[in-house]
Amino acid sequence: MRFIFFFLLISSILSPLPSAIAADTNPLEHMTVTASRNPVPLWEAGSALTVIDSVEIERRQTPYVVDLLRSVPGLSVSQQGGAGKFAQIRVRGAEANHVLVIIDGVEVNDTTRGDDFDFSTLTTSDIERIEVVRGPQSSLWGSDALAGVINIITKRASRPIEAAASAEGGSFGTRQFSGTLGHQGDGYTFRLGANHLSTGGTNIATTGDEDDAYRSTSVNAKADWQAHESVRFDANARVTDIRNETDTGAFTGIPADSDGRTDTFLAYAAANARASLYDGHWTHWLGGAWTRTDNKDRDLLDGSSGRVQGDKYSVDYQTTLRFATPQLLDAQHSLTFALDYEERFFKQRGPISFGADPNQDRKIDTLGYIGEYRLRLFEDTTISASVRHDDNSDFDNVTTFRVSLSQRLTQWGTVISGAYGTGQKDPTFFDRFGFSAGGFFPFVGNSNITPEKSKGWEVSVQQPVFDERVLLGATVFSERLEDEINGFVVDLATGTSTAENVDGKSHRDGFELFANASLTPALSASASYTYLDANQIDRTTGIRSDEVRRARHQGAASINYSFHNGRGNVNLHLTHTGDQDDDTFLPPIFARQRVSLNNFTLLGLSGSWQLLEQLSVFARAENILDDNYQEVFGFQGVGASAYVGIRYTTAR
Repeated sequence: MRFIFFFLLISSILSPLPSAIAADTNPLEHMTVTASRNPVPLWEAGSALTVIDSVEIERRQTPYVVDLLRSVPGLSVSQQGGAGKFAQIRVRGAEANHVLVIIDGVEVNDTTRGDDFDFSTLTTSDIERIEVVRGPQSSLWGSDALAGVINIITKRASRPIEAAASAEGGSFGTRQFSGTLGHQGDGYTFRLGANHLSTGGTNIATTGDEDDAYRSTSVNAKADWQAHESVRFDANARVTDIRNETDTGAFTGIPADSDGRTDTFLAYAAANARASLYDGHWTHWLGGAWTRTDNKDRDLLDGSSGRVQGDKYSVDYQTTLRFATPQLLDAQHSLTFALDYEERFFKQRGPISFGADPNQDRKIDTLGYIGEYRLRLFEDTTISASVRHDDNSDFDNVTTFRVSLSQRLTQWGTVISGAYGTGQKDPTFFDRFGFSAGGFFPFVGNSNITPEKSKGWEVSVQQPVFDERVLLGATVFSERLEDEINGFVVDLATGTSTAENVDGKSHRDGFELFANASLTPALSASASYTYLDANQIDRTTGIRSDEVRRARHQGAASINYSFHNGRGNVNLHLTHTGDQDDDTFLPPIFARQRVSLNNFTLLGLSGSWQLLEQLSVFARAENILDDNYQEVFGFQGVGASAYVGIRYTTAR
């Protein structure tokens, strides 16, 4: 209730805005490239959607994408300690591997682990925009989009010559260096970016005093060429090299100081061609992509090591036909058909332990057939329907669908939307074939598990007020998950653990509220609140209990002030995560035990000042209240910290 009061308080503060303040643009008319197979205005999305643009990224000054996502309604973060430590994002209480992550059109979920994406590996350097679409999206984007999609789009060159460089340093021996170089020519652009971040780290374990260091280096490139007024080519690539010190709790039940280290190599490359015919009424898209994830785990104390590597190759074709029928209900139609084919490879190497040989090479291929139809009536009503059939080489084929309705009430600017859809998640390579010798119950894969399946609905309303200076929104949602995969099922007869499909349904219900406001040309504010009831049936007792690492109450707020004609900027931001549960396996019996994680509040302050036309300084302070918190049991978060940096840019 306190968070509902908090949201209403923010809304009441915004309500006295004078109507004389005019809005520059209606945010609901901005475009999304994620909620459909083709770009559509936000009001037509039919799904709850949040956009984090380059302005917000610059205001926050944080180098970590995961910290930006803490403020998004419906999202929860579980990070195992400080900078660079494994970070998962859950959408509306679903599992982390139910969220598809896309970078510049490339699906980057980690096939070597659990098909989720480790957000600690991604910095905000050179990012233009982040779109977060919530709700089942498998009918558009396939297996990993059971609960939603997070789409990250990097910057492209927009000037004949542009360059930028920045340096930052601060607490825990943290240093970051970034640089970009871009060129826009006659019909083509090219941009190259690089980022290096290193930190001495903090002690992520709740015991001991060993700091766990981290460093990452990434390079990304992006180019496009308008070969003809109707033909365009795009290409992009990214490489990231990471070294991460870790603590493990294989024999203690909780993390303890250890000499563990993980070396990770991430790479992707993609290219596509687009053709637009008959004044854009008939379009074609053909593309291909490759991703690689290579993880090497090493225990420097006993010399043991293991390695998992995954490669994914994909080819996609899409065609869209657009036409109007003005004599029939004044309707506009968009009909899309797409094919995507992917091959996934899994390689594991390691010493033979407990009589099991982890050394193996596996392959799966999938052919997806996608259809989407969008109908706009009288300019203010949009109906969409999409369906997808996945033909899998190794397990059950799956068909998913989604329907939505978006209605704009022009007189008031209100947008009401509703959607119903189904989703699915393929079993991971590791669930089916993986092996891990850690702990007292070595993990052995189960090749007989089947895809997880979900269904859910949502209803949303968005209302701009005060000449569109304020946007209020609310979404109610309900989702059900069947055949959920439990990745830790103990077999006492063999002394091993494995993965199995669970009987019964997991329930995820709740609502999301948000408010965004431009109070004056210099002052803006935002607030959000999420209520989530995520529960499942306990396999042992048969009683329904809360899912772990899903807080019932989450909230965020920020206020931003720009001064001295935009030369200076100050941003104050706050996130609150309520009480939540977690599971642990403590000695001496190592049976599953439920523990509680206390609520916590993170308060941050960032600011910047433009010294010269091309030179600026910036600073930020995180966890100002020095709150002691855990998002995963046994891993402690980072205390109060401060950072300062300088930036040079030729493009303004």
